[in-house]
Amino acid sequence: MKLRRVTIKNFKLLTDVEVSFSTSAEKPLTVIRAENGSGKTSLLYALLWAFYGTKDLGPSPGELRLSSTHWPPREPCEISVRVEFEATDYETYAGQERPTTTTYVLTRTVIETPGDGNVVTREREGLIVHAQSDQGADRLEDAAARALIRRLAPEEIKNIFFTDGDSVQRFITGELGPKARQAAVHEAVRALLGLDSLRTAVLDLEHARATFRKRLAAAPGAQALEEIQSKIDLATTSQAALTERETAARERHVNITEAIDKRDARLYELKDLGDRDKITKQRDVAKLALTTAEAQLEAQKRAQRDLMKNESICWTFIGSTLERGIGVLQGLADLNVIPGTAVEVLRDRIELGQCICGEGLEEGSARRQAVVALLQEQLRVEPNRQRLTGLLHSSRLLHDQHQQQELSGEGWLARLDEIETSRAGIERQIRDQAEALKECEEALRRLADTDINRLLDAQVRDRAKRDEFVTELAELALKIAEGKAELEQLEQRYEVAKAQVKVSQNLHDRVDVSDDLLRLVQKTMETLESEYLDRASERMNDLFMRIAGSTPEVPTAVFNEVRITQGYDIEVQSGGYGRTLDPDFEINGASKRALTLSFIWALMEVADVSAPRIIDTPLGMTSGGVKQRFVDLLTQPPSDHELQIVLLMTRSEVAGVEDLIDARAGMVETLSCSYQFPIDLVNDWGEAGPAVKACACTHRQSCHVCARLDDHAHKLIYREG
Repeated sequence: MKLRRVTIKNFKLLTDVEVSFSTSAEKPLTVIRAENGSGKTSLLYALLWAFYGTKDLGPSPGELRLSSTHWPPREPCEISVRVEFEATDYETYAGQERPTTTTYVLTRTVIETPGDGNVVTREREGLIVHAQSDQGADRLEDAAARALIRRLAPEEIKNIFFTDGDSVQRFITGELGPKARQAAVHEAVRALLGLDSLRTAVLDLEHARATFRKRLAAAPGAQALEEIQSKIDLATTSQAALTERETAARERHVNITEAIDKRDARLYELKDLGDRDKITKQRDVAKLALTTAEAQLEAQKRAQRDLMKNESICWTFIGSTLERGIGVLQGLADLNVIPGTAVEVLRDRIELGQCICGEGLEEGSARRQAVVALLQEQLRVEPNRQRLTGLLHSSRLLHDQHQQQELSGEGWLARLDEIETSRAGIERQIRDQAEALKECEEALRRLADTDINRLLDAQVRDRAKRDEFVTELAELALKIAEGKAELEQLEQRYEVAKAQVKVSQNLHDRVDVSDDLLRLVQKTMETLESEYLDRASERMNDLFMRIAGSTPEVPTAVFNEVRITQGYDIEVQSGGYGRTLDPDFEINGASKRALTLSFIWALMEVADVSAPRIIDTPLGMTSGGVKQRFVDLLTQPPSDHELQIVLLMTRSEVAGVEDLIDARAGMVETLSCSYQFPIDLVNDWGEAGPAVKACACTHRQSCHVCARLDDHAHKLIYREG
């Protein structure tokens, strides 16, 4: 199988990403360049999910989330991964085998709805596989699709096809415990050799043998044989139950170890993000300062609105006109037009019945009527005089206040300038605090759904559980060994008792044949494993010694030999006095990684497995000649089988092996993440939220999407477009 292309929608931060892979026999290498946090691991997990679904994808089912943690709660997210790949089969035609290559398109989809916290719900998960031909695309039946995946990429060895360079060392490190490490190596060997059919044959033969033995035990005079067979059946059932418990315990042990490894990797990734409590306090301070500044801004806005309503604005802009108006009012006052007093005088004269000239104003007289008419006229004029009088006095007061404010520097324009200056300062403070708040919240978002305390607590619990599994595995191994010894003794007694049973030779022959066939198949499995183990061990040693640059003939060489023992353990022999080195404490990180990948490469070559080998962060902790030899050996186009290798590398991993990538890579692409602007990325993509983008830049280029502040250090060439 070879991957051709993957298209990813809304998986983690891979909102819309397409990546192509090299299928060239001459240049089998694909390099996906991406810095930490730019989507390498998400790409690896997206491919794992596409082929195998959610099983064992996350640290635990409750912690698994496919959508981005930035996706809004309670809003459905449509996630899809579309993988285009090709597979070559061989057909016999005219007595000769000839290869036929078929292109398949696998699409896995699901709708995930985030809830509160880490809770997500998923619905309508589907897997569709199409086989493409010149006539079009034919959809495979569900059973056929699953069978195709099992054949091309068996789930048992998914961690060998899709490798996390940091956690793959479980085959080497003793953190699993020696027994579990041997079990991991053993399971990898059996899975890669495809011994499931032989396992099935063993089960069938065991069933046939049990049937014939029961018939033999039921024969006349076979009471002793029946009794022994009954004990054998009980011991076999007990042994099977113990083996099943051991398998389940080993699987739980491996799963919980993988969960611990993934959390360790996540904690390592998060350790440089900063102190959560400190960031939270900074956020709270910024939020309080922002709230205070916004309140101050509202106060300044109100003051500005009040100032625009204040009468002083009139004196500021039309003061000369108002002063002329005051002059007119003052002229009326000088002429005694205002304030008016005629109304009161006329009322007094009418009440006294005598005019100011001394004439009488008797009721009904013409003079009285004339004075009353004059009073009525004056009453109509009086309100205007009163308004003019009030206006004169109020305008004088306001004019005097305006002049005093101007003289003291507190005039309307001065107050407006003061408000606008204060408002500009507050608005600047709001922008600064809003930016500080955004940075804090962004940092917290990067820590969101990754509660470090929760992860640490989970690690403590899982490590305790793992210790329990180790103890359980040791106890089960002892019981299984005791049961095996008991069965061997019972089998010896059975053979003696069987010889004394007088039945037809045909039944005896059937029992003997079933025993012989079972031993033959079991021996065949052991032989195959042993032979392949020896070949894999030899190839692993060759690869590792060349990568490490060690020469076994030199007495002082650090490494003399590495090998897979018949007990499925991996041993490292030192050149000094023939010592066996402890892989945990006596070989460095780069050597552990080289040893692990040499083991995987050797198994795949010996088993002749044609599958892509995808490694995330392959060159961590390696440098210099080791790094060069590592890439050189792992990417050499083989002459006897197909190879496709995908390396997910950081720029620091690329540094120093650029020439090898030039020679071996048929495809190089780059992934970048928007949230790294402006700390690392040069350009803002204008994304509403964090997202990963792919660009066509090689390991020697950068562009508007992937340009970073340290490009000069890597001597990258800027690519337009």
